[in-house]
Amino acid sequence: MQKELICISFSADKLKIAYAKGLPGRREVQTLLVKDIGSLSEPDIAQAVKAALNELKIKSRSVICSIPSRSIITKNIEIPSRNPKEIQEIINLQSGRYTPYSREEIIVDYVNIGVYRQNYTKALLIIVPQDAIKRYVGILNLAGLDVLKVAVVPEGICHVYYHISRVKQDDTPASIIHIGADSTDFIITAKNKMIFARNIPIGVQYFLSEKEKFKEKFVEEIKKSLESYQSEDIERTPNKIILIGAIDEIKEIKEHLDKNLYIPTTLISYLEQLPFKRQALDVAASAKEVSFLDVVSPLFAEAELSIDVTPKEIKLKKALEARGKAIIKMGVLSMGAFALICAILISKIYFKTTYLEQLLTHYQAVNKEAESLEKSYNKMSVLKSYLTNRGYSLEVLNDLYSVILEDIYLSHIKFQEGKEFQIKGSSLSMSTVFTLVSNMEKSPYFENVKTRYTTKRKEEDQDLTDFHIVCTLELPEKEAEEEEKEEEEEEKTEE
Repeated sequence: MQKELICISFSADKLKIAYAKGLPGRREVQTLLVKDIGSLSEPDIAQAVKAALNELKIKSRSVICSIPSRSIITKNIEIPSRNPKEIQEIINLQSGRYTPYSREEIIVDYVNIGVYRQNYTKALLIIVPQDAIKRYVGILNLAGLDVLKVAVVPEGICHVYYHISRVKQDDTPASIIHIGADSTDFIITAKNKMIFARNIPIGVQYFLSEKEKFKEKFVEEIKKSLESYQSEDIERTPNKIILIGAIDEIKEIKEHLDKNLYIPTTLISYLEQLPFKRQALDVAASAKEVSFLDVVSPLFAEAELSIDVTPKEIKLKKALEARGKAIIKMGVLSMGAFALICAILISKIYFKTTYLEQLLTHYQAVNKEAESLEKSYNKMSVLKSYLTNRGYSLEVLNDLYSVILEDIYLSHIKFQEGKEFQIKGSSLSMSTVFTLVSNMEKSPYFENVKTRYTTKRKEEDQDLTDFHIVCTLELPEKEAEEEEKEEEEEEKTEE
């Protein structure tokens, strides 16, 4: 999508508008407009701006405001620091010294020219009265426009010069003389930066009225500007002069400059070097005494413009609005992400629930068969347990009978399933009881055989020993193994 850019300049008694489209490097000026506003009040100027944009059918409401050089004060200074924060602090403290205004009445920005001595930085101060900026911004706001940036004309012209000359970086200073309708901008540039700027109150209109008189004054002002530049020891003397702007009507001024300044002068037509649509060229051709370079240059040099003299409160307001938009955007994105996660989870639950229902439907018949088989298996297990343990009590009693000695008789036999096997009886001697315990321990059916008590008593002149023996019952290993084999054979047979 092509980016739309609008630049508006309130130059003397004229309103100038430039409208461009396209991405950086491929931008083209679509149309130009110039109107006289010398006798209009601020609300009337705002209405004129709104009407002009409607006339040009421009829908964009964001603009760059271009401040002419007559409204700015420039001063080259040296700052004893190389730290950007310290430089900014020093400029904020000392900038009021170079103007008749107080610090609260001005807006200050600067161009860092570079380090010229150890720990010293040279800077070009740009000082603008705050009331003038607020007046321009207020008019644009009345017209329903949002000011993106307040740029200064000389900086934009410097960058356009490098764009036209196709020189990426030139360390040799060049002097740019931009001639407008009622004033001239004298600019010196080096290393893609504006390093000196001065406004000369002589324009095309003066040349057209009294050419010879103002030709001499013009050359004198150029000499004064060069002397002022040299006295501040900023950089080397420029080795070329670029004459640009509304020069079609006064091309002979080039020869006059060559003769008096001894510096080669080159005429450049920005209308031929920059991309303009036919509609824009027609407007420029009908107003030859007007230079549109002051409103065109910020459109082509938008990305390179470092100076912005927008009032702090407006910058703060924009920063807060941008932060608010960022927070809202983050909130919307967070809610969107949360909604997406919830949707994913709900969809997973839904699909798994649907799949489970399908499985339950599919295996419902299988479940019924499984329940029937389980019931049959439980019956078989009970029957198998009964058949396995059938006759086990007789085997235990038979084994017990085989280990009982002749002089022992039993009076009590008791078995609790999962607990103990108990026998009580009497013997003619204590040793016989111990022999019985020993024989039971050797038996495969009795485990953990213990004598709970042995007591002696007399019965009919005969000594008897009463005893109580406890143990646990176990199946013999061989029989258990045989049973396991039988179970395996039965399972194979069933298969």
